[in-house]
Amino acid sequence: MCKCIGSALCCCVECGLKILLMLIFSIVGILIIVALAVYFLFFYEDTRIDLSNKFKDMAQEIYINRFMNS
Repeated sequence: MCKCIGSALCCCVECGLKILLMLIFSIVGILIIVALAVYFLFFYEDTRIDLSNKFKDMAQEIYINRFMNS
């Protein structure tokens, strides 16, 4: 992993910090992925706008304005 040529303490601290940071960032990455999965599985449907109904309402409004008001 790393070669201890100089001070053994300095090498151990450096390797330890690399491993610690690697573990922290891995855990944070996994938590972000799990949070995104939970959001899209359970909460995304509630916040999505139904465009088909919006287009139907808009088409009906255009029809009423164009043909009923002439």
